[in-house]
Parts: sequence; structure tokens; C-alpha cells
Amino acid sequence: MAQLTAICGHDPGDAAICRSDIALAHALQSPVVGAGVGTAGQLNCLRRHHCDQLQGYCFSRPLPAPEYVDAPVRQHASRLPDAQLAQRRTLLMVDDEPNVLAALQRSFRREGFRVLTAASAAQGLALLAEHPVQVVLSDERMPAMSGTEFLSRVRVLYPDTIRIILSGHADFATVVDAVSRGTLFKFLHKPWQDDALRELIREAFVYHELRATPDSSGVL
Repeated sequence: MAQLTAICGHDPGDAAICRSDIALAHALQSPVVGAGVGTAGQLNCLRRHHCDQLQGYCFSRPLPAPEYVDAPVRQHASRLPDAQLAQRRTLLMVDDEPNVLAALQRSFRREGFRVLTAASAAQGLALLAEHPVQVVLSDERMPAMSGTEFLSRVRVLYPDTIRIILSGHADFATVVDAVSRGTLFKFLHKPWQDDALRELIREAFVYHELRATPDSSGVL
């Protein structure tokens, strides 16, 4: 049995190492134990990459045998994603301007999507680690990390997400390069038209669902 220290998180390099180690162990027909799982992000990352067993403070502090009973089992079960929630259309919107986020939320108030909001790329990555998200809509010009850089990380960490930039300040060459590399699904200018934006997000969800559904031959 192989043991893997839980380094999986927001860094694409760490996630790649984690993914490779698990794949190598499975190729050698060895189950993998993820040790030192301390956050929900690490938990979800390791489960997403098919780690066989998990251990750490995310489940429970070390317990004497008499106190063990089934407490860790109950805690573990409470952290597993709800199956219906994982299938619900979820949109993550990232923008450092509160007024913009509020306006975006109003745009989708009647769409029936589950909407998550973040004021920075770091907050966006934290939400992605804890929630199943199909579509990410991000501003381009943000402090600490630009939208294209943020979505580049999202592409590596969560390759199945559909990624969209919404910005009035994007460098055209940067956006074209991001689209050509597959980082972006679409780019939309600010100020936006609500109807056009809603239609784009609906299209993104449909595209995600079509990619996730195997055809009759079993090929995605």
C-alpha cells in the first residue's frame, strides 16, 4: 500500500504531482492512502483523483481507542459531496468589484443556477476546492492574479470546467492566446447585455453536459 502526503491544493504543480503519484501506485496495483488531509480542498482533490483511503485532521483529531467508536465515520460521511448538489448547475463568478458581482447575481436571479461569488482569484480557488462547479466567469483585471492567469490554474486543476472572461480591460492579444491554448471557452466585454450573458452561460452549461455524456460508442 502506497502512502501519499496530502499536498493537493490550489497549486497546479502540487496537483500534478499528486495525480501522477496516485496513477503510478494504481499502475503498480497498489492502493493509495492520502495522509495528513487537513482541509476540504485536499479532501476533494484526493477523492477527485481516486485516492483509495484518506486520513487526517479533516476527519478527526487523533483519538484514544475508547473514544473512537464510529466518530470518524460520521465526520467523514458529513463531508462527502451531496450527489444531487454535484449534479446541479453551479456557476462561480469572480470579480473584485462588489457592485459588479451584485449586478451579475441579479442577472441570474431567475435562472435556477446555483451561484457562487468570489472577490479574488484566491477566494475563487478556495470555492472550487470545496464545491462542484461547472462554469467559471471571471473578470480579467484583478489584484494579485489576472483573470487569464486564474483560469489557467483552473484549467489544470479542474479541466472539465467551462471558463469565461468578462472584462472591459483585457489585452486582446492575451485573450486570443488564452482562447487558442484552450484556457478560455469565450470572452465577453463589459458592459454586458443581460440577455446575451445569460444565453452564453446556458450555452456553457449545455456544452459541459455534452462533453460529460459518452456517446453510443463510449467515447466522450
